[in-house]
Amino acid sequence: MAKKFEEAVDAVISGDIETLKSLLEREPDLIRMRSSRAHRAMLIHYVAANGVEDERQRTPTNAVDVANVLIDAGAEIDATFLDGRSGTTPLVSLVTSFHPHKSGVAAELVSVFVNAGARVDGIKGDGEPLRLALSSEYPESVQALLKCGAKIMNVEVAAGLGELELVERFVDEGGISRGELEEAFWSACKYGHTGVAECLLKRGVDIDARGGANNTGLMLASQRGRRDTVEMLLDCGASIESKNDYGGTALGSTMYFLANHPAPDADYAGVIELLLNAGSEFNFADKLTGDDEVDDVLRKRGVIT
Repeated sequence: MAKKFEEAVDAVISGDIETLKSLLEREPDLIRMRSSRAHRAMLIHYVAANGVEDERQRTPTNAVDVANVLIDAGAEIDATFLDGRSGTTPLVSLVTSFHPHKSGVAAELVSVFVNAGARVDGIKGDGEPLRLALSSEYPESVQALLKCGAKIMNVEVAAGLGELELVERFVDEGGISRGELEEAFWSACKYGHTGVAECLLKRGVDIDARGGANNTGLMLASQRGRRDTVEMLLDCGASIESKNDYGGTALGSTMYFLANHPAPDADYAGVIELLLNAGSEFNFADKLTGDDEVDDVLRKRGVIT
């Protein structure tokens, strides 16, 4: 039976509908089996990709059809890893996984999972899927969850979505820790919600507070080309000299993101010009970046030829 389970997994990740249906018809109990590996995943987890063995984290373009076959066969849609001990469901894995997003099927899979009974606010009802989709920077999953009825249940998510009135309401109601306010601030900076970030600064958040990898709000906004947010933070006195765990300043980490992980709709030229005007040092190779607008800024400053 274990061999048949492995064959079924291979069919799931390759999108081989015919083989998958045949296996499930001959061995219906496969749908309730778990992997013998440490993660103890079920077949439905392999559709979501995240959390299973690395070499099997693949999402075929017909993953929605694969999911429907498994659901029709009786897949436990809110099954968790580790025989139920982890709390990570297929929906949570899906909205944090690179592979279904790269294949362009993540949003539709969210809808399929929720329509099949997956709890859109998580098995604890704490809004974990939406929070994790937002922090993982997968806007298509964020929007799909909201469309499926996900609730905005904490100040960090409200800030990341730019919901200023809701952020103010959460703060005014009290019970929000300094750490939660900082998470909200970083989320607002990352997504370019300038008004929300400014509001949180007025509520006492340290403008140079450090988040993951010791990034500041200025670094997070700069890395993603959020010009208006960067301008506000600089006007409010954000440090341009602080360094993150990788030794990068706001300018340094922005140059890295531009070269390796450019954000959509980013205004890198505007951000880099602001940082240079604020006194940031340009300590990089004298070569073109490949972004014409950025290169024009750098030429005008005389840092490249």
